[in-house]
Amino acid sequence: MNFSKHPLFAIIGALLLVSSVVKAAEDPTKFQARKDQETSHLQERLQLVQEHLSCVQAATDHAALKTCNEAAKTKGQAFEAKLKAEHGK
Repeated sequence: MNFSKHPLFAIIGALLLVSSVVKAAEDPTKFQARKDQETSHLQERLQLVQEHLSCVQAATDHAALKTCNEAAKTKGQAFEAKLKAEHGK
């Protein structure tokens, strides 16, 4: 059965989408909390990128560049782990 062309599945999908939009509209405090959390995560990610950029710009040889990339990778992995822990995954 081709689920993507079955009208019942399209209707169910549309209803789920509408219900989630209505829920978000009904509870502005949850929306604001989610927006604040997302803003915080983006600022933190931006800071990591800026630190990596500064390190790369200051690198004077291949070894220093490698150190920058390794540090950025480690910090990025720690950040992703933090996000997963916050979301309970």
